[in-house]
Amino acid sequence: MQYVGALLRDLEVYLLNDGSMPTHALITSVEAARKNALWKLWQDDKIPSSLSIYETVLNFNITGKRTLIFQDTVDCPSSEVIAYDHPHCMEKAIRTTSAFGFILRDMNQEFSSRFAYNLLLADKKANTLGSPRITDQAHLGAIIGEGSKHFYKYSILGHIYLFIEITLKQIVDQLDNGVIINQSVMIEEELTKPITYKRMSLFSGEISPSKLAAYARLTIQQFRYDYKILSFYSLVEWRSKRGALEIHQRQTPLSHEYRTIIDENNCFCPHIMHSMEQNSTNLAQHLDEILRLRNHDPTELSLDEDDQDEYLTDQELLQLATRHKSPVTISIDGSINREGSATTTVCILSPDIREYDHPLSMAWQD
Repeated sequence: MQYVGALLRDLEVYLLNDGSMPTHALITSVEAARKNALWKLWQDDKIPSSLSIYETVLNFNITGKRTLIFQDTVDCPSSEVIAYDHPHCMEKAIRTTSAFGFILRDMNQEFSSRFAYNLLLADKKANTLGSPRITDQAHLGAIIGEGSKHFYKYSILGHIYLFIEITLKQIVDQLDNGVIINQSVMIEEELTKPITYKRMSLFSGEISPSKLAAYARLTIQQFRYDYKILSFYSLVEWRSKRGALEIHQRQTPLSHEYRTIIDENNCFCPHIMHSMEQNSTNLAQHLDEILRLRNHDPTELSLDEDDQDEYLTDQELLQLATRHKSPVTISIDGSINREGSATTTVCILSPDIREYDHPLSMAWQD
């Protein structure tokens, strides 16, 4: 376990440092091992010729290792063996760590990783430590002895994960290239159809098409829900009334004064083929468009006509926040309401500086 711990630390350090030579070497090793794994699947006739990736794998140039065997004489070999089991550094690392339940994920293919993870959780033979499915020694899972080699097929080099990527690529290739706007939705629809997996015949005899479609549907729901929560779903806003601020009246927010600014209609929806980094970047841009205060015409606010004259606009809020040229304090507090839902409160405070204050007065600090 000390070796596994040291290996995981090295992977974390190197893979997060994009510009280093060790990082380049490790990523190159993963790519070479993945290419070799696909070629082995093709060699074992596990990739149907009807799929678009078949020709790609067929043209892979995998160099064989030639071993000459000499017997009785050194002048002429009695036989030769050509093997293709090239040892790759990252393949060994992934085999070692996955046996103990530490599975490296490729977040450049976020949905594929999520899909493989859900299939792993549903696998009755892939028992984690403390699993209730462990009834005797024959059903022990990871963290016992040398671990469980059953986990490897769900890793980024395992055939289950590679079959998921092949399925996604085949669906994308079959879609009309001109369809860009609804591409993610169309891919999701295909993934939730059992006929899609039955037609490709990749998981035959291992995972049924109906089970694959069901777990694809579950993964899509989780995928959307996670980004939905990250996009501050059900976020509400309360703004001060202009009249109360002018007379310095203390205001107590009322329930009907809150306005929902992120709901089902404008919460972020991730793209199924994008990486986690790209989806996260798009999420940040999406929230920026909704939440950023802007110096625009107040009529652009999604408020009732009567409310536009009553509540502060974006432009007025920016003017109030920056007029004193002093630091603005922003506090974020999280809690759980009576219904058990998580809530987050964001409070923005600025110095209470009045026009009639003495220029050197520091009363606003009290």
